[in-house]
Amino acid sequence: MDFARDVNARRGRKMMVGVGMSALLGIMIWSWWAIPISIAIAVAMGHVMALQAARWVEAQTGFTSPQQADVLSRPPPLHASSAGVPDDEPVADQARDVPSLFASQYAEGCDLVVGGVGRLGFDPSNPIPVNGPRGETVYLSLLRSRSGAPFLYHRLGSVPSAQLGKPVDAFEVAAVDASERHVLYLAMYHMRRTRLAPEGMHLKCWGRMDSAGRAMAKVDLMGVRFRVPSFPYDLPGAVAACLTRCGLPDAAGPAAEHLEALVERERGNWELLARPQSAMATA
Repeated sequence: MDFARDVNARRGRKMMVGVGMSALLGIMIWSWWAIPISIAIAVAMGHVMALQAARWVEAQTGFTSPQQADVLSRPPPLHASSAGVPDDEPVADQARDVPSLFASQYAEGCDLVVGGVGRLGFDPSNPIPVNGPRGETVYLSLLRSRSGAPFLYHRLGSVPSAQLGKPVDAFEVAAVDASERHVLYLAMYHMRRTRLAPEGMHLKCWGRMDSAGRAMAKVDLMGVRFRVPSFPYDLPGAVAACLTRCGLPDAAGPAAEHLEALVERERGNWELLARPQSAMATA
């Protein structure tokens, strides 16, 4: 009896060892297949993201003339909206873009700051209200010139605002068709973006954008949030460096290539635009 129990125990141990080895071998085989498959999936997703970024930049800047751009994106007088089509991102979604750590310091959303004096966006005393740093990116991505062209941009720094009691950000913007160049002032301490645009400009309709376009509008593909010494000539490299630091290295190359071609297309015309003066106190 003891011998039989001992034999059965040994058989049981051998069976357990066999099952364990089989499971381990299965895991190893699965791992050998899973690792390259995972790498392939990650690379494919990176290429898809890069392709989307490239297409978005190309779509932003792909028109061949101001007349064509005007036909493609001519808005109603105030803001690009129509019956049944939301003209801007839902307020709740915009509020989620506000940094949670500082949300208590942000004011309710508005179209104009209280007590603003001067022209919207052109005067630091009447800055453009937006929802945080990402709100600045989205607003500038949606902004269109008088000819319907999108803008390239870089952040010059900040200036004090007596109306807000907080600094406002100064951005130099240049239409991609080299038709106009300005310094605009944005106030990011609000829970939503304004639905208004500076005089002579308009905003692209959020409701007419697809999901990829909306996602790309929240990424700095057309500009950066720091000063570029030789703007716009050094902008492509600055955008590529920014995308790489943000974890989007696959999008950096295509975006930079499209911006480089765009800047070179208007080489010589940028100098014809007077460099705008700003009320910069600090940079």
